[in-house]
Amino acid sequence: MFGQYGFQQAIFDLLAKKADCMAPKENLGILLLDEIKLSESVSFNKKTLKALAVFLSKGCASSTVLHKIVIECVILLEKSGFHIDNIATDGATWNRSIWTKFVISSENISCEHIYDSSRRLWFLSDFGFNLKICPGLSYDDIHPKPYQKINVGRAYRFFGEKTAITMEIYRENNIDLIDCEPSVILISRINSLIQAMDFRIPSNSLRKASPEYKVIKDFIDYLDQWHDNAEKKTTVIF
Repeated sequence: MFGQYGFQQAIFDLLAKKADCMAPKENLGILLLDEIKLSESVSFNKKTLKALAVFLSKGCASSTVLHKIVIECVILLEKSGFHIDNIATDGATWNRSIWTKFVISSENISCEHIYDSSRRLWFLSDFGFNLKICPGLSYDDIHPKPYQKINVGRAYRFFGEKTAITMEIYRENNIDLIDCEPSVILISRINSLIQAMDFRIPSNSLRKASPEYKVIKDFIDYLDQWHDNAEKKTTVIF
């Protein structure tokens, strides 16, 4: 293999050999597409992340180019013996434009698989990225410096367990927090959701029968109820 940009056939040849030694249930995966900005102060830790390919562009790559890259990568992986059923990206504008090219919307979250017409290809949005639209109640969160704009940890801290506990403690002594119960419930719900979706090791990975799966399912039901009540213009505390 050579140190070059783009897809290298040698990588997929090695993956094909690895796939031959794996059980059918072990060769299922998600294709993650992400963009990074080069900087002298940013180092790449190759021990924790193995990239299939890297592409260099001046500025943000167009959705047309990204669309073609996704198609080619899925086909190469499938030919190597791996099954790619999901595409995961963050919520950047150019990534959402890719969804449009695959005819993906809030009502239609999958399309016919690129490699196998009998399967579906599902599109996922990075959960942490979506949380960045929520305020963190600090000056830096409202007026972030350039390097702080992608700090997902700020959103995570706001929806942490400590925030809900603190609001409960000061509720009786602060008139502004007298009616904070709905906010406490919402923060606790989102904190549970973050914990359920943020496991990093296989032993804690998401499984259908796990408590974490139930947390996610309950949160989806909660959002559906919230949407229905919003349409009816009624106020309900869940």
